[in-house]
Amino acid sequence: MNAIKYSPQSDKIASSGHDSVIRVWSNDGKLLIEIKGHDSWVNSVCWSKDGAYIFSGSADHTIRKWQLIDDKEVFVLRGHTYTVASICVSSDEHHLVSASVDYSVRVWDLKTNRQVGNPLLHDDELLTAVLSSDGRYIASAGLDKKIYIWSLEAALKQVDDQVHYYLLNTLFKWLCVMTMYSPTQS
Repeated sequence: MNAIKYSPQSDKIASSGHDSVIRVWSNDGKLLIEIKGHDSWVNSVCWSKDGAYIFSGSADHTIRKWQLIDDKEVFVLRGHTYTVASICVSSDEHHLVSASVDYSVRVWDLKTNRQVGNPLLHDDELLTAVLSSDGRYIASAGLDKKIYIWSLEAALKQVDDQVHYYLLNTLFKWLCVMTMYSPTQS
């Protein structure tokens, strides 16, 4: 298993893994549906607010939207050049954010099904990306040992400039030292 996510109504669970299949389960463990269509393992799943759709990110470099009622593929987003590691949908469902092993975070417009702005780049492979609860910020992290915080508004407007600020590894080292450091008295 690579991912598991409760539906917004908490009545179903979506799971995915290395067999490239998304499974939807009832709370009592009954398999409700199997969604097939990815060409490689599925690393991340998320739900639409109404629970009618599932989004999935895969090692086949794609992000897909599935209609739950009949397991039909609604659309495919292409743009990443390597494994999609993580996806999330904004609370207003206007945008989807994806993080990939190709070192990039991408923002997708769910009305046009197209990428918005330039990729937001890290220095190494990405493992995860999340949106803040107010939908204003994207946080992303990966093998470069940095967490980047991006303004979604700036990312949507950017054309050529990387618009971001991030917490460097030194800040994390400082935080780790501060939380684990217990001064001794001489």
